[in-house]
Amino acid sequence: MEYVKYFRTKDQYEIYTLIAANHTIDGYELQGASVYFIFEEREACEQTLRSLLSKKLKVYAHDMIQGMTMAQGVFRKETWLKDR
Repeated sequence: MEYVKYFRTKDQYEIYTLIAANHTIDGYELQGASVYFIFEEREACEQTLRSLLSKKLKVYAHDMIQGMTMAQGVFRKETWLKDR
């Protein structure tokens, strides 16, 4: 059985970027006041973020906006659930 390495982050810009680059979300975790997104394929996520930092990553603006919209919906939902 192969161990799957996940990438876990609460950084909003990393989350938006990974969603825009079509990485698969495995789930979410609420930890204190923070919402962590968990993505599959850690090495691929890290490569995408390295490309972002070196200014070599190309994603469509539309995909980035969709990523932001989806992530903000999760942030609002998880915060609302925490406050209940």
